[in-house]
Amino acid sequence: MLTLRQIEVIRAIMVTGTVGGAARLLNVSAPGVSRVMKHAKSVLGLKLFSRKGGRYAPTREAGDIFSQINGVYDKVGDLHYVVDRLKSGTDAELRIGSVPSLSNVMVPRAIADIRRRYPSLRIDFDVLKIEDAVDYLLLGKGEAEGVRGHVGLTVDAPIPAVQEFAKKFQAEFNEASDHNGMKGYIAPYMIKAAAEKAGKLDPEAIADALRGLTISPDKTPGILIEGTWDDTGEIDRISFRAGVKGGKQVITQTLPKLKQ
Repeated sequence: MLTLRQIEVIRAIMVTGTVGGAARLLNVSAPGVSRVMKHAKSVLGLKLFSRKGGRYAPTREAGDIFSQINGVYDKVGDLHYVVDRLKSGTDAELRIGSVPSLSNVMVPRAIADIRRRYPSLRIDFDVLKIEDAVDYLLLGKGEAEGVRGHVGLTVDAPIPAVQEFAKKFQAEFNEASDHNGMKGYIAPYMIKAAAEKAGKLDPEAIADALRGLTISPDKTPGILIEGTWDDTGEIDRISFRAGVKGGKQVITQTLPKLKQ
């Protein structure tokens, strides 16, 4: 069986009529062309060329082979054409769905970068309500497989308290909780702990009590994940690296607090 390299060499000799011309066309050495031709002849068991006036001309019995070689070469050319179009994004479409909080700055920047790399790529960009984002992926309107990112609160966190919360939420409401469900659950316990520290149910006193406070699940089970509030009131807690595999979020790494 002929290899693609042998087919390429045979065609180059057909086009140029000489071994030297074929070598220049393929940017290889003339002895290399001769070796490939010799091996191709032994594989086929036919004489492909006859030499006339210093040039190579196809033999009569090799006529059918040359017509097939031209067909194969055309198909290889078509393959390269398709690959080039795939590389450039021609005939391809990227569908992006984003929640409003990301759609004004982060997503346009990402689209601009993609557009510079793949100017022919068609891009369909949808701004979604948060509650519509899951359906967007489940219905196959967007492609997230392999996407990686950073998440804060998530029911997929490998933490027993969080996993227990996720099971109870699913059983109670027949759907999975998102990060907002976790925030809603954690908030009352956070306020309770701060109020106990402040000694009174006063909003300003509770806000002051949170500064410098660390609340952990072992002392306040409803808090789910340990959190520490700094002097400005910003919360610091562990977070997670996540990826999408098989259409589902998978936590790949637990990241420590920013301030240990």
